[in-house]
Amino acid sequence: FVADGGDFVKLTLDRCREKGVAGFVSFRLNDAHHKKDADDPKTARIESVPRFYAEHPEYRLGKQPGQTSYAAMLHDWAHEEVREFKFRLIEELCANYDLDGLELDFMRHPYFFKDKETTTEQRREIMTEFVTRVRWMLDTTARVGRKRWLCVRIPAHEAAQDAMGLEMQAL
Repeated sequence: FVADGGDFVKLTLDRCREKGVAGFVSFRLNDAHHKKDADDPKTARIESVPRFYAEHPEYRLGKQPGQTSYAAMLHDWAHEEVREFKFRLIEELCANYDLDGLELDFMRHPYFFKDKETTTEQRREIMTEFVTRVRWMLDTTARVGRKRWLCVRIPAHEAAQDAMGLEMQAL
């Protein structure tokens, strides 16, 4: 569908409007699907492995104690370049689509930082600043008089939130 020029985001948002429901996009902030093939040009799938990811293996978490094996393939959010890459994808969604809201999915693959290389304060500053930028982007790209919703999908337990850099009051 996409290879033939289809736009599933537009199609989905159009269908939501036809049905009278709010059209949201859910954005996985870290996703390990198909990333194991990123380093092999013969198996890398362009639709699931962005060029930025394949070209910058230094921005990956790598194997961390206590984390699942797929976590090694995830981006390390301590790098500004990673955050900027993710933000630009969200900016493209906000600027090009008349969406009603955006969900930031912290839960799909909930590892964002290397163990013991960032403090609680550093993680919170990084994630709070990122979410603040996303809120600003939603507001500045919305049609005049329109309010867009921002949702976050996060763990229920505070201990898990800390490792991810999430502080609810700050967000």
